[in-house]
Amino acid sequence: PGPRPGSWPAIALYFMFGRREASAFSGGGSIGSSVKTKVEGVVMCGPCGSGKTVIFQRLCHGAQPTTVTSMAPTYGKLSEESGGGRSTQLVDFPGHERLRHSLLEHLKGARGLVLVLDASTSKQIKDASDVLFAILTAPQLSSSTPLLIFCNKSDVDGAKNQDRVKVLLQKEIETMRKTRGSVAAVGEDGEELRELGEEGKPFKFDEDAPCPISFGAGTAVKDMGGLAELTGFVTGC
Repeated sequence: PGPRPGSWPAIALYFMFGRREASAFSGGGSIGSSVKTKVEGVVMCGPCGSGKTVIFQRLCHGAQPTTVTSMAPTYGKLSEESGGGRSTQLVDFPGHERLRHSLLEHLKGARGLVLVLDASTSKQIKDASDVLFAILTAPQLSSSTPLLIFCNKSDVDGAKNQDRVKVLLQKEIETMRKTRGSVAAVGEDGEELRELGEEGKPFKFDEDAPCPISFGAGTAVKDMGGLAELTGFVTGC
């Protein structure tokens, strides 16, 4: 007998993208399944190319692999070395815009959030601000959930320091407040989006953030000390 009706799209995606990526398009952990993992730790997100997966592998497995583009979140636990004996769940969430709604659903139950960006490229600032704006305006975000904005690849010549990244992100958020605020007042589920800041005043993280936000910097390509700020945040959540 031939493939059952409706199976051809999943089969095609399997050969085009591989099992993991095909499962993201077909809606589950494996082709045709709908298994979901409960989020009870820290969700790590950010634009594609920011270095999230390298960081995840270093913290959870003590390895630095050759990374490939992922279309599904990866769940793990901090290793004993990086977690200091604490078994903290860490979720590596892909940066693709088409998965943004799923990312916002992952905010529910998260004990903390880490937004990773590559501080050595200007484009990442703009891409990261897009992810950040979606998070900060999402009704799923709890006002008590801490968020760390981690400036990765700080060892690269010309990388922006965290103070400069903070200023640039504030400017991008302010621009999006003006251009998007009046266009999309509700999310995909019909829930009202959170308004950021005060009208007539430029957005400032220290005054207008809807949840506790901090900044850190480091790198995953050197020893574990390069991730000290990120690791401290995750284990403290």
